[in-house]
Amino acid sequence: MSDTTPTEADLETQRATAALVGGIDVRAPASLHYAVRELSDGAPRPRRAWSGRPLLAGAVGSLAAMIVALVLLLGSDGGASAPTVLQASALAQRPATQSAPGESTSAPGRLAISAAGIPYPYWGARFGWHAVGARTDTIGGRTVTTVFYSSSSLGAVRRIAPTAERIGYAIVGGPALAVPTAGHTATWHGVPFQVLRSGEATVVTWRRAGHTCILIGSGVSAHTLLTLANWQAT
Repeated sequence: MSDTTPTEADLETQRATAALVGGIDVRAPASLHYAVRELSDGAPRPRRAWSGRPLLAGAVGSLAAMIVALVLLLGSDGGASAPTVLQASALAQRPATQSAPGESTSAPGRLAISAAGIPYPYWGARFGWHAVGARTDTIGGRTVTTVFYSSSSLGAVRRIAPTAERIGYAIVGGPALAVPTAGHTATWHGVPFQVLRSGEATVVTWRRAGHTCILIGSGVSAHTLLTLANWQAT
């Protein structure tokens, strides 16, 4: 006998389907409203009885077909497909939900936060980019941890693009994501970085310790992102 206990992926699919169906807001035609009123009154009007029930049955059948299609669509990959680099980078453009991590007291040059065993760099003194917040998201079963940096001239030994507002540094948990085919490859000190665009933002992605790292910023040059990414990139 096969095990029919629903998995967490099955439950997630059911929850997502329920949410989608519950959110359907389709304006029904007047004829459908008329048919529904006939059924609820319990006294069908002879003049309309021939058209109301078939129309209502058709609407119910269409909704059922839509639900089946949604279940198949949501369950086609079990909800476990790995996200793309661009999908993960989109999370790094959302607002911070956690306070800014400070510099590590035991490891100068690093922040007191890490993801997938990879520490985040402290860029404040050397580059003038200071951590201003963080957030953690889940996409495709992967945890994506993002630290946000803002440029500042305070205490900077060597500033890079000090007028830029913010960049996000995301590290994706689990095995490295597929390397994007778009953009171009720039190799710095033996490390291949992929540079591409996401709307108005520039994205730089690379692999470190078997995981995907992503830097993204709007109004920030690829050279700036590559310089920051290259520092402690391995």
